[in-house]
Amino acid sequence: MNRTELTPPGYLVVEGPIGVGKTSLVNRLANSFNGELLLENILRDLLPAGQYDLQHSFNDGSRVDAIVRVGDKLVPIDSKFPMAEFGTLVEASSDEDRRSARRGFLRAVRNHVNAVAAYVKPDEDTVDFALMYIPAENVFQQLILRERGEDADNAVPEYARQRNVLPASPNTLYAYLQTV
Repeated sequence: MNRTELTPPGYLVVEGPIGVGKTSLVNRLANSFNGELLLENILRDLLPAGQYDLQHSFNDGSRVDAIVRVGDKLVPIDSKFPMAEFGTLVEASSDEDRRSARRGFLRAVRNHVNAVAAYVKPDEDTVDFALMYIPAENVFQQLILRERGEDADNAVPEYARQRNVLPASPNTLYAYLQTV
């Protein structure tokens, strides 16, 4: 029997034969990771109640999952993340499938970076960056490391930096929050 879970340190654990039950695993990955709930738990555990808000609405009607107040500024944090694409990467059974799944994963993340960048709204007192919360450390690692032979055009960290978006894993979010 396959089992997928997020362990307390923020690692995605997949038990069972890889390559079997791809649809089931991808659906469980997409549905079982409630990034908003995980983010809420981190904020609640680390910050006083008045220092953050969940589901903050901007003047244009857009809504970010959370904001953290730092002085008179707001740090927007988005907790939605394309976990289904990571599930496809985990399930890849051949090198060719893995390369294709990785390209799809990175493409989905770059598209998500574009969406997160829209939360940088200095005219509404946000800081000049937004945090993109990634709910598992090993997913974060797949995102920030380039593989041998992978061109720089696929690199998400630089792409995100150019758009004022900082990827944040559970551990790096903890570190960011400790500095505010």
